[in-house]
Amino acid sequence: MEFDFIQYYADCKYIKMEHDLCFKIFNSAVIGIEISFKEEKACDIKECPQIDNLRSYFIVRCYFQKINDPKEAYLEAKQKIEELLGKISFVHENAIISEPFFSYAHVNDELITFTDLFGSLEVRRSLDFEKIDCVNNDKIKLDHLFLFRAAHKEDNEIARFILLYSLLHQIINEKCPKKHSQLVNDQIIYLWEKENGKQTEWRRSTKPDKQEPETIYTWLRNGISHATGDLYVNNNIHMEVRRALGDLLNLVKKAMLSYHELTKKKFGLAKHNFNINQKQILDSISNQAP
Repeated sequence: MEFDFIQYYADCKYIKMEHDLCFKIFNSAVIGIEISFKEEKACDIKECPQIDNLRSYFIVRCYFQKINDPKEAYLEAKQKIEELLGKISFVHENAIISEPFFSYAHVNDELITFTDLFGSLEVRRSLDFEKIDCVNNDKIKLDHLFLFRAAHKEDNEIARFILLYSLLHQIINEKCPKKHSQLVNDQIIYLWEKENGKQTEWRRSTKPDKQEPETIYTWLRNGISHATGDLYVNNNIHMEVRRALGDLLNLVKKAMLSYHELTKKKFGLAKHNFNINQKQILDSISNQAP
């Protein structure tokens, strides 16, 4: 019987394999993972023959009995691969293994590419000079810009989410007139989304001693940073992060551009807006599981 599979690759350093490895996976749609080690010359550097220019990488295949929904299978496979690569890193701590990259899927005897799975991405053939030139250094602090760049170049979506939320927290903390908390973050987020005509998504806090609701961004940040087994079992964290990432990115850009507008009056307005709508917010999450 020929199984459906999704194939990834991951660059690796300081580790080699003599034989392919196969792992059985239990309690998952993924039934097995196969890892092959490949090594090839990246290029010939005649001027510097002493440089080791071999490219080493893993080819990783996640096998399924049958793939019904390729997008769901993609997420399930990536999670299981990251779990396995984490175990490899734990045992062989000197090995450096990159984020796994999607190669293709084999479903019902057909090949599915990344473009088939997620649609074609727009490729910029030229940079928008006018828009780039209008990013004013007087309006955006350079340290914020560098931190934004550090987050935005991160390929791992969960890591990028945490870095972006940390930058948002830092910007608000720098301007907050008194002791800062995540509730202040959520009050500012709630006000900005309301001003933009967007309905804020609220969740019950995962912290047992916390009574206040949390925006989806703070809830995900806490869920990732203080992860519990129940949280990952009951919620598809990877899918939630992917869904919220674009909105968080826009909020961080808003915070960077509005840095000098974050005044004591703005924080007071955000707190008032939250207080007068708090009962409605609490009612909206009353039926959510803790």
